[in-house]
Amino acid sequence: MRDRLFIAWQDPGTRSWHTIARVMRDSEGYEFVFTKGAARLGSFPSDLFNMKLGSRYRFDKLISFLANKIPSR
Repeated sequence: MRDRLFIAWQDPGTRSWHTIARVMRDSEGYEFVFTKGAARLGSFPSDLFNMKLGSRYRFDKLISFLANKIPSR
């Protein structure tokens, strides 16, 4: 089973929301990918996460940026 979490960012000027990334959990760990919405924002998303747009990232544990943002069951 795969659990998915989408990451959104709100533009402070226009107050519009942008989906910028997806995190999926499976039996082997976590996968992080940027969505098409991130590409529309220039380098901001890649600078924020220090990751390249268009790449897939695999982690054994949830990245620290997100670890304290997701409530436990």
